Order: sequence, then C-alpha cells, then structure tokens
Amino acid sequence: MPDYRKLRVYGLAQELSEEVHRLLPEIPARRAPGLRAQLARSVSSVPANIAEGAAHDSPALFMRFLRTAVGSAHESAVHLRLAASIVNAHSHRFTRCENQSRAVAAMLTNLIARIQEGQARVENERRTAAAPKSDTATT
Repeated sequence: MPDYRKLRVYGLAQELSEEVHRLLPEIPARRAPGLRAQLARSVSSVPANIAEGAAHDSPALFMRFLRTAVGSAHESAVHLRLAASIVNAHSHRFTRCENQSRAVAAMLTNLIARIQEGQARVENERRTAAAPKSDTATT
C-alpha cells in the first residue's frame, strides 16, 4: 500500500483537521452541547483512517478504511454547517472548511475508484494468463 504521507488527499485532510481544531474554541458550548467534541472526533478520523488503511497489505482493507474516511468527511461537513449557523461572526471560515471537507470526500471517492479499477485490471490479466490457449493453427 502507498505511503499515506505521499497521498495528496492525506495532506489536505490533515490540514483540514488542523484548521478545524483552531476553530473549535469559537463554537459556544452552551448553544451546541457536544458539537465541538463530535466535530473534533469526525475531522480527526479522516486522516487517521487514511493512515491506518495504508498500513494494511490488502487493497480491500485499505479501501474499507478509505470508505470510513469518506463517511467521516461527510459527517464533518454536516457539523461544520451547523457550527457556521451558530457562529455568525466567523461563519465564512466554517463554510470554507465545510467545502474542503466535501472536496476531501470527493478525492477519497476517486481514490477508491482508482484502486478498484487497478484491482479489476489485475484480475483480468490473471484470468487471461490462466486461460487455456486455443490452437488456431490448422494442420
């Protein structure tokens, strides 16, 4: 599996996580109990799942962790939208992070599709190599 640190999507997910953690203190706990903690968990889960999935030798396991990261990115986007509506003064920063979270989810979905295409290509090559050769020569 690839070195996760070299994946562009990992870098963007990590940057998003760092930015969201800087914004968390702006969410008033009394207006949205638990939102800060849930947002922190979901946004941190994205790069963590990319890294954990890349540690496995199985493309299927890697894709499973990438799918979890996609779900966490979408969850983060929902929490960021709620935070933007609660924090009116700096909502543009939350909205920018929401958009970045959706972009990370789209990149992860594309990465999963590329891995699936690669697996299908390898499987087709394996089947072709294992298929009996037909003798088309006439005697």
